[in-house]
Amino acid sequence: MVPLAIILMSLIAATALIAIASGDHAGGTADLSIPALGAWFVGSIVGLLAYSWFRTENAKRRMSRVYSETVFRLPLIALGASMAGWFIGSYGGFLVAQAVARR
Repeated sequence: MVPLAIILMSLIAATALIAIASGDHAGGTADLSIPALGAWFVGSIVGLLAYSWFRTENAKRRMSRVYSETVFRLPLIALGASMAGWFIGSYGGFLVAQAVARR
């Protein structure tokens, strides 16, 4: 499932970008942190768009006659990963807002 892979990749990318931004002391200076901005975009925007795509595709699969539930509850995994990505992306947005407020 492509949307689930995108959700998981956006979670990993946002986590890595926040780690880089924290190493650069993002939010502590007036300089705008590009990794924090990237974490906000990837975690909050891309992750949520991929989650909506996942829900659409999952609804199409459920309406088919040959639908079978997998052992791994994919909707629950997608929801958890997109929520985690959103929280991490929100922290990136918080770091960007701190830098803008210091200007």
